Amino acid sequence: MVIDTILTSCPFETSSQLFTHIYKKSKELNLGLSCRISPSDGELRLEYQKNILEKLDTKNFLNLTITESYTLLLVIP
Repeated sequence: MVIDTILTSCPFETSSQLFTHIYKKSKELNLGLSCRISPSDGELRLEYQKNILEKLDTKNFLNLTITESYTLLLVIP
């Protein structure tokens, strides 16, 4: 039961922390991020995710990359 709870809440917490980092970086770059939307949530097509991550340079400041099939990969140094 505890493991189920952890596995359910962990992705959401990670997503929240990732949004915080991206929001701060986009504010520094004056990109005008206005609200939290996610690729494939109905408002933004998944294909835009790669462009967004490249613009924010997430590979260098979050060690986050994306595959051609739009899967996010965390590169652990």
